[in-house]
Amino acid sequence: MNFWLRHRLLLLSLSALFVTLLLCSLAIFWQVQSDLRNDGRQRVRFGVEQLDQQIRYVETFVSQELQDAPTDCSKNSLRELQLRMAGFPYVRNILFARDGMIYCSVQHGAVSVPVGKSQPAMLSFPESGYFPPHTPIGLYTLSKQHQQVMGVFGVWHIAHILTTLDGHSALYFSSGELWMDAAGNRLATNPLSAMSGTQIELVSAEYGFRIATVVPWFPAWSVVWQYSKGFIIALIAIGVVAYRLIYRYLSRYNSALAEMRNGLARGEFVPYLQPLNDSRTGKIKGCEILMRWQHPVRGVISPMQFIPQAEESGLIIPMTEALVKTVVDRFAALKHRLPEGFHFSINVTAPHLLAPTLDDACRYFLSRFEGCPVTLVLELTERDKRLMEDEVALRVQELKALGTLIAIDDFGTGYSGMSALQTLPVDLLKIDRCFVSKVLVDETSEYIIRNMISCSNDLHMKTIAEGVETPEQHQRLQQLGVDYLQGYLFSKPIDLDSFIATKL
Repeated sequence: MNFWLRHRLLLLSLSALFVTLLLCSLAIFWQVQSDLRNDGRQRVRFGVEQLDQQIRYVETFVSQELQDAPTDCSKNSLRELQLRMAGFPYVRNILFARDGMIYCSVQHGAVSVPVGKSQPAMLSFPESGYFPPHTPIGLYTLSKQHQQVMGVFGVWHIAHILTTLDGHSALYFSSGELWMDAAGNRLATNPLSAMSGTQIELVSAEYGFRIATVVPWFPAWSVVWQYSKGFIIALIAIGVVAYRLIYRYLSRYNSALAEMRNGLARGEFVPYLQPLNDSRTGKIKGCEILMRWQHPVRGVISPMQFIPQAEESGLIIPMTEALVKTVVDRFAALKHRLPEGFHFSINVTAPHLLAPTLDDACRYFLSRFEGCPVTLVLELTERDKRLMEDEVALRVQELKALGTLIAIDDFGTGYSGMSALQTLPVDLLKIDRCFVSKVLVDETSEYIIRNMISCSNDLHMKTIAEGVETPEQHQRLQQLGVDYLQGYLFSKPIDLDSFIATKL
């Protein structure tokens, strides 16, 4: 009796476990599908907003030029057009046509090229440009009587947006009969018609183009399998295996957290400083405060090995504030040696930004340097999705009222893009090293840097280039108009004593 009872209970337990796993799998599948659809809608919306903004720049410039189109294509006219065009990001060229003939191009001078018929206002994408190398372009055209003005922009802008917003499902751009993928390829037919799944699209209310995606079923099922596979395997030895895995994970996690807490109490998290230099004079204008773990056994530990867990656990807040206090207390006694307007930059996460203790830390910093014109810069990383929350924008305003400046770190590589500049009162843009490293070999990277500089100038912001490693990069970035430089060309991050001894 006991034998059969035990087996019956075991069977019932396994059956209950199976039903539970099945229900969990269905719930996971539904949740994954919901998340993928929400992700698709969000990416499509961001894509339309960003492209609307870019085309709006082109439209504004074209509209201005239509009011006072040059009658000829003289050198003086071209020079004035080039100067005006430099203030408009995304505009590659401007074409002037009269009675169906292009007579002037900012890039090519006086020309005589037929343009064909056009509507008074039209967004179009010719497969071949009017001039060599005849690559595909985007055109925004406005007409007035016999005069036409056409703003030219690169279709790679569209491909860049689609690539930046890439996710579980590919994004596609469509305008009229044109379809384009994230690689910039023009597609002969609608790619969505051959896909099965949930189609998500959004049409631009201003310009009529659309960005679309399809969330397929099969990738979602594969995700469900990945979630469920661990449960199925756990059925073989659910008790022992699950217990050992969970116990081992929690033991390691708690052990690492305990070690970090002890390290914080013993002052093992120390500041390393990397100088910030004026691009024109090369003189030091500030420094970024970075964190290293001076472990008594393992030596100096890279932040990549402990920062993620510190952020997840919330320890990053007291760690950062202790780090800043160490720097402030040391430099306050040397404030007479600091150059005027010396920058102290510190990376701040979104949870730290919202923490009330940050106000006290900023006030303490500024009070210790009273009478000495130094600047505290709070760096927010663009990769943090929470950067666009209303609560963050309000906190930034409060912190700026205390006398701090706000910088966007890794600009151009993250989640928010230009939207952050609309929402947050930003003072400095930090150009990511992925663009700086290619500025001498990649025209696209240089073009992106030019646009960042132009944008920052228009918005009265300063620019900082990260990852500068060669004199040639220094020279080119200086020519482009970058304000400050940071990188191994000037110094790697060094400890506090070395910085004071060699940089001040």
